[in-house]
Amino acid sequence: MKKITLNSIRSQNIKTIFDIIVKEGRIARSEIAKLSNLSLMTVSNIVDHLDRFDIILHDSREQTSMVGRKAELLSINSSSRKIVIMDLTSLKFSFVVLNLDLSVHYTCNNWSYNQKDSYKANLVSFLSSMKEYLDVHSEAQEIIGIGVSVPGPYDVTDDMVISKRIKELMYIPLKSVISSILLDGKPEDCDIFIDEDVKFAALANIVMVPEYRNKTVFYIYIGEGVGGAISINGNVLRGAYSFAGDIGQVLADDNANFEERISLGAFEREVQGNPDKFNEEFEKFCKYVASALYNVIWFIDPHAIILECEYAGLNREGFLENLNTRLSQMLPEKHVVPELILSNRSIKDANIGAGITLRNRWLESIS
Repeated sequence: MKKITLNSIRSQNIKTIFDIIVKEGRIARSEIAKLSNLSLMTVSNIVDHLDRFDIILHDSREQTSMVGRKAELLSINSSSRKIVIMDLTSLKFSFVVLNLDLSVHYTCNNWSYNQKDSYKANLVSFLSSMKEYLDVHSEAQEIIGIGVSVPGPYDVTDDMVISKRIKELMYIPLKSVISSILLDGKPEDCDIFIDEDVKFAALANIVMVPEYRNKTVFYIYIGEGVGGAISINGNVLRGAYSFAGDIGQVLADDNANFEERISLGAFEREVQGNPDKFNEEFEKFCKYVASALYNVIWFIDPHAIILECEYAGLNREGFLENLNTRLSQMLPEKHVVPELILSNRSIKDANIGAGITLRNRWLESIS
């Protein structure tokens, strides 16, 4: 259990107040105190502390009493710092620059992979193009961190990504390569945090569904790959080797795992060129997804299951209804099916989760 200290309490209070200001947009100190259950003095001290980093905007409103200073509305100076998120989950390398409020400042998704070169050569080329952009458009002190979303568990000790989908990535010391190109080999100049895309996405979804933040939630991603993550009390579990929750690698039958059965590629292969088979294949894929979730329910008994499924958008309501019906039939009579929530946002969930992670790490570092 993590030891509670005055520093950890202060760090948590800073993140709480920061999150409230971001969520509310413009808010008075007294209202922050009510929402955070902190004293007005504590709120004022933390706001004064954040002011030193130029991340709070003050907007005076008309004085409502004859004495005292004018009340202020506080907001986040979202453009004062930037967070860079790199997506290496496929061969379509891309990166996005987020503001402090996690809104998008810039997106680069037009880089092309050269099939004639090795994976490492392509990665170096991509990182070099990133550096050119960052050198021109961002000052070093503006970037508070670089998040890297990868397609499998990341082993911090060996600086290695464990990925069956992109095997070449397993032989690259990723953080070392990124640091050498983007930071000129000086990792202390900027926080680099590498994690599996589904774990970033799980964190994003838990934050976006606050009523489940202090409960047990399972997140499943079904797209080019299939992955999962377990969150308990707002913390994503990793396990001994960061495999915890990776439902995609669990066997679906004697011949294949769930990633091979329900990924977007598998779905497209079955339906492509024969639209008449859509309903039949959709039913089959729902059956496999329900089977995966049935196993999850028995292992961790979650309060809710959040699904990010690229092909579910083709029949959103039918997808959730189908899963609920199947799970109700599979589970014991008195076992209630956990709430099923379909994630669907314009910004990729993993990017949001990476942004939250880097922002929280930065706020902790300045506390």
